Amino acid sequence: MPTEIDTSSIFDTVLPNVYIKRVILTPASTLGMGQGLEYDKGAPDALQTNQYGKKQVNPSNIDFDDLPRGPQGLAVSVEVVIKDKVGKNGKPGWFGTERASKYLNLRVVLSKRKQLTSDLLERNFYPEYLKAAKEQNQFDESVINLGKFLNDDIKLQKQVVLGGEVTYDIAYTATFFVPNANPKNISVFAHTFLDLNKVLQDKFILPSSPKSNYIQGSSIAQHIIRGGETEENAYVYKTPDSKVWAGPVHIKEDGRVMAGASHTAEPHPTLTRNKVSNFIIDDYRVLEDLKKARLLVRPHRMNKRRKGFTKTSEDLTVLKSEAYVTEPEVSSDAKNVLKLVFHIDHERLVRDNTQFGAIFETVDKTARADIIENSPIRDISVYRERVVRGLRKGEVRPVEYEDRTELIANSSERKAGRIKRSETKKSLQSSQSKSRKVTVGAIRQINLSANADSGIRSIGVTDYDMSRETDGLYRYYVEMEIEDGTIPFLKRQLQSLSKTRVALGKFIAMASDRRNTLPGTSDFTDSFIKEQSKTSNTSSLPWFEAILVYLDVLSNVAKIKYSKLRMAARLLHNLCNPASGNLSGLTTLLSLIEETESELRRTLGETNPKIDEVDFSARTSGFKGKTTKNTFRVEKKFKRVHDSNIQNDVGYDFLAGTTRKSIGPRQITVEQLQTRMESESGKYFSPTSNGSPRQSANGSESTQFQIPNPELASTFYSYLTPAIVYVGDKNTLRTIDKGRDLFASDKYNLMISSIIKSNSLFSSPSSVLNDNVDPTQPEFNIAPVLFLGSGYSDAKTKISQETYTNNLNNLLILDALNLTISSTDTHNTKTTLKDLADGLDVLQAAYEDPESSLGAATSFSTDTLPVEDLLLSEDLKVVGIEEQKDLTGIGNTLINSLVESDDFVFPKKAKKLKKLESLLLASTDNLIDKHFGDRPGSESKKQRFIQNLPIQIKSLLLSIGGDVRKNWLTTKQNTGKDLIDTPDLFGIFYFLYNHINRIEVFVGFQRNKSGDPLVSKPIYERLTPEIISQISQNNQAVLCRMVPYRNNVLGIKKSPKLKLPEFDSVFVVRPSQGGQSETTAVVQTANDFVRQVSGEESDFSSQVQEAQLNLTGKKLMQEILSLIAHQDNIPPEFSNTATVMQPEGVVKVGTTFSSRRRTPPRPESGISAEQATIPRGEVVVPVTTSRAASTASRTVSTTSSPSTGGSY
Repeated sequence: MPTEIDTSSIFDTVLPNVYIKRVILTPASTLGMGQGLEYDKGAPDALQTNQYGKKQVNPSNIDFDDLPRGPQGLAVSVEVVIKDKVGKNGKPGWFGTERASKYLNLRVVLSKRKQLTSDLLERNFYPEYLKAAKEQNQFDESVINLGKFLNDDIKLQKQVVLGGEVTYDIAYTATFFVPNANPKNISVFAHTFLDLNKVLQDKFILPSSPKSNYIQGSSIAQHIIRGGETEENAYVYKTPDSKVWAGPVHIKEDGRVMAGASHTAEPHPTLTRNKVSNFIIDDYRVLEDLKKARLLVRPHRMNKRRKGFTKTSEDLTVLKSEAYVTEPEVSSDAKNVLKLVFHIDHERLVRDNTQFGAIFETVDKTARADIIENSPIRDISVYRERVVRGLRKGEVRPVEYEDRTELIANSSERKAGRIKRSETKKSLQSSQSKSRKVTVGAIRQINLSANADSGIRSIGVTDYDMSRETDGLYRYYVEMEIEDGTIPFLKRQLQSLSKTRVALGKFIAMASDRRNTLPGTSDFTDSFIKEQSKTSNTSSLPWFEAILVYLDVLSNVAKIKYSKLRMAARLLHNLCNPASGNLSGLTTLLSLIEETESELRRTLGETNPKIDEVDFSARTSGFKGKTTKNTFRVEKKFKRVHDSNIQNDVGYDFLAGTTRKSIGPRQITVEQLQTRMESESGKYFSPTSNGSPRQSANGSESTQFQIPNPELASTFYSYLTPAIVYVGDKNTLRTIDKGRDLFASDKYNLMISSIIKSNSLFSSPSSVLNDNVDPTQPEFNIAPVLFLGSGYSDAKTKISQETYTNNLNNLLILDALNLTISSTDTHNTKTTLKDLADGLDVLQAAYEDPESSLGAATSFSTDTLPVEDLLLSEDLKVVGIEEQKDLTGIGNTLINSLVESDDFVFPKKAKKLKKLESLLLASTDNLIDKHFGDRPGSESKKQRFIQNLPIQIKSLLLSIGGDVRKNWLTTKQNTGKDLIDTPDLFGIFYFLYNHINRIEVFVGFQRNKSGDPLVSKPIYERLTPEIISQISQNNQAVLCRMVPYRNNVLGIKKSPKLKLPEFDSVFVVRPSQGGQSETTAVVQTANDFVRQVSGEESDFSSQVQEAQLNLTGKKLMQEILSLIAHQDNIPPEFSNTATVMQPEGVVKVGTTFSSRRRTPPRPESGISAEQATIPRGEVVVPVTTSRAASTASRTVSTTSSPSTGGSY
């Protein structure tokens, strides 16, 4: 429904309002710039005469913004309209009236200065102020007398229906020239004015007065160019009843905009400001920009090889560090099945290695998705290669036998983003054709939320065969063959141009028929315009579709700002729309399409050497006789080296739960992760006492566990301790879903001694154990697991099997350090044995064989002493003494010191955390208060520190509360055993409160200055409840990894001497239902944008979505259709880009807001009220004399007239 216009704001004025309807900006030659242009002939010369009579440049007239920039300037054509209508007497208000038209004039001013424009807007647009500015050449002016249509019939003027009445637009044009084709600031002002001196001279034959007797109408202004850019948007003012107000306004101190030139006691409405499209400006410069746009149909890498290009140190660093494939994140399970996930920058691979990759600098989202989708990975293969250490540290080289390399996984895709899940199999006996086949490996694509709309793809690989390898070093590499999607994309764009050119040519041929154009012009007839406006689907019109296709294609093959495309779309719409344009506009569009099509066809059809055919070291242009390739190959050798000599069933399982055979990292659902986190919380916090549902960390109801303080729940999903510890299949420790046995210390201490016993480097300092520089060095030094508890018999001892086995482990560990533990009985027995052995040695030394003295024939004979029998006597038996006694106290003390030491054996520095009270916030000497102190801002830092602690540590801080499962402070008070300082409790303290992993989520990559992702620099963030919620909301998976947690303030950290493989340390958390593919997500993004702009309820949203256009074309189509629809048929001249505050003075010429009858001003200078009027249709126009005008320093354009008037 068209918007209504408040016609009183147009016609209830003394002097007619002027409106700026159109401003045309046209490039113009600086040569002969005076031809056909109007200038202010009263402007002062730019030269001045010096004291010697010689002319020189007047510095005050120089403005560098006006200096020519190249061979062209700018012609500014301003079309203004003044409206009139026929009154009840059948006559117009002012048009064609001799006495009125003779004295009425139109002033149009082109301001070239930002400051002048600002001044004129603030009540200074009147002659006295302009006179001062003219002397400084700050503006151009054109004054036009309104009597040029004196003898014409008003019905010959353009008819416009406003408020149900027929009105007429009388148009005038003023043209200006600016020597700079791209000025920074241009604004246009206009108003009508009346010279009272001229009126008095003609009517009363009075002599000319030296004083200015001047009255002006409402002033109007439009910003054309500001800051070098044309104004794209405008605004209209509306009254409370939603009618457009087309008259002057004023602004109150509180910011309200109100109708009328100034504030009066008479009621007048407050106005609202509504944004609309600016259809006033037609900037023909943009067509020149379109013609000059250079097509980026070339390889992208040519930018780096241009002539004269010198690489800086920064450039060399960037080039050297460029990568398309990341290093893999690697994990394994308990059987040493290896799982890898790596990321491919597919988009940058295509951009940098295809024949026309330079178009990536300008293509929009859907065009980019189109290219990527048609650049599938035809082949992707992952290989495992046996290697040995090289000559230098960290280097490896392939072994020197043929079967060193084996294909682990292979797949392909027809459309990018759809790599097929594929398994690779081999025969167990390669020499036998019917041998059973086993799965070697598998590959699949993993769709992650972090990769959405980034061009990054994640690939998961599983090497099942690694579990069968027991020795050797291996590394992996990937090879890919990728199709060039830029070629088919450009061919489709060329086809679109050709198709729309043919359709537009047919439309022009039909429109050129003499029955459809006015004689002697290129304008269309009313019947043709009405016929073309009948269609409800604007996008189906050939001229409209041609505009969109042309700009859409051009925007995706040439670098043009979207703002210029938008201006071009509006301009071409005005030129080609039969209602506003003509045949000339249609042929202009056709010419633009033909030029772009020709250049694109020529570029695609040329046999230029492509990037893979050029010998850049040679002086010749390229190799002859080669055919262009539609594919390219990429290889990436991973640096990570895997040592297959790892024991099965030895390591830490943090996730637990049932595992399924999967490709790539282990996958768990949000619900499974929730269950695991509740089990973790159950180690430290009590279940709900009443069984009623309580809010869990992610906001859902839970009947399990809840952290008592909601502020502490921020890390609910962020940290884990081992759920199960494996040291062989017979020696395991489970810490989740346990009852009272959770805090049984024997099992924890046994695990520590078992791990230390199996680690051949346990006596090495932490610096050696943590050295990850050399990938060829084994990460774990685990000897084959030997369980020493098999000989345990409860009939021989009162200690538990765990204590028995722990004793044996400790003895072996200490023996390797040349340390021995002995009980009193053992010590006494060993002393006796030593004494006996010493005595036997003496006796043996004194013993003499009779044969040596008496000869061989002697009958004397003496047997040797029975030493063996003596040592095996029951009284002196020592075998099994140590393991049969409870020696865990001293053994654990020594082993714990070994675990905590960063040095070779025992620590040189005292540990930071010595007792439980050091963690309690209520304690006066707790470590947290000591660290943060009383410095300004320390309290907020301390709170953040506590909030970000793992829930495991928080449970210790809350030991004095009743919600923790184990109150260690009460335990200390009752038993005297401090969790931190008691050797027997060390295993519990370590595994439940020290051996902590932080869970991190992959969220993307760092980016370089150009915005490209740096795949060598991934970004991980701590897993939070918010991220968990997003997984379900976005229906997309996330990649997680576990990394060691360390807290230097509290001294909490993992011990490198207890390092074991961690199963499934890299895993994927997914929603219950599978997520969408990346390509689908990109297309969905484009559709979401269309719906966001248009709204589902709009009449043209379906047209936009169905259009065969890229995103840019759809956006332009959406904006044009939306702007037309939202314009509500508001004439463009009623929109504004600038608000003029009318000059103040005694005389008020403007609109009234009531039906009160108007009283003419009191006559002065002897002129009666009847004499001081000018007849204008049915009304009488009051005027003032020179005395009234001269008393005011500024005159204004608004005075009251009845709202019921209807004419000037």
